[in-house]
Amino acid sequence: MTVLIKAFVASDAFGQAIVVFLIVLSFFTISKMLWKRATLAEARHRDAAFVRKNRQTSHPAQLQVRATNGFLRNMPMAAIYQAAAKELLHHLHTRGVADGDLLTWPPDRTGPSLPESEMASVRAAAEGALSTQLLELESGMTFLATCTGFAPSLGLLGTVWGILRAFMDMVSGGGSINLATVAPGIASALLTTVAGLVVSLPCSIGYNFLSESARRRVVELENFTDGLLADILRVHGASAAPAQTTPAPVATAPVVIQTAPAAAPAPWPTAQYPYQPQTATFQIPQMPQMPVPAAAQAATAPAAAPLPSGVQPPAVTPSLPPPQRV
Repeated sequence: MTVLIKAFVASDAFGQAIVVFLIVLSFFTISKMLWKRATLAEARHRDAAFVRKNRQTSHPAQLQVRATNGFLRNMPMAAIYQAAAKELLHHLHTRGVADGDLLTWPPDRTGPSLPESEMASVRAAAEGALSTQLLELESGMTFLATCTGFAPSLGLLGTVWGILRAFMDMVSGGGSINLATVAPGIASALLTTVAGLVVSLPCSIGYNFLSESARRRVVELENFTDGLLADILRVHGASAAPAQTTPAPVATAPVVIQTAPAAAPAPWPTAQYPYQPQTATFQIPQMPQMPVPAAAQAATAPAAAPLPSGVQPPAVTPSLPPPQRV
């Protein structure tokens, strides 16, 4: 401690201001963490007692009717329950359900069913209160996260300033290295670094611990909201649809369908349509007859009748062309 005091006295005004600011910030952040931890513990304890009382009721809004003076503060589950119960009571009062009926509500009894629009309004009220409680649950966490990164940066600034001052003292001393000249700047640099770490380490540990507790509380509040809406839907939800029964078969006589004969086509309405359709005729031109070769005619000529017995056919002398001289 004596070394820190001597280093603080040897520092300049800028280094001393950084150290004082970091010390004040460390006390503030530690007190903030302790207060947040106590608030979370108290809220969890009160919510546990509220849940035990709510489970002993026979109607989702019965506890709201009993609590004529409201609920205690710092009870997130009670705030969510109160918002949903007030909206539910508003719809039940319009249907003639009095508060005294809810106080004597028998277990496992279903009340008047609410339409989907009114159930949506109850759900919106519960979810709106849940969002508000989540914001209050996370309040102060941003400050701790900021201090976790801000304190070391400010300490680093003091370190850089102290080293810069030490070098400037060396230059002003003619370049000779004198420990008495350099020591104040180095002491100021190291002191601001220590002060920054003193603030940063508790903030980092406290922020991680409180973040874990806050995440657990978020899950608990969401589960409570879902359970509350399920209880309201069980008592005042839409009634189940009636079971569908298969109708008995009905005896029917066979149906005979008589068809009328097809009517003759109506004549063409010449008065309305003066232009009657014309029948188109086409003439196919005849192809010209081509001369048939003699060989083809001989092939297609009918065969001669057979000669009677004893008659010789006439001798045919082939007519050859006259020989030509080569």
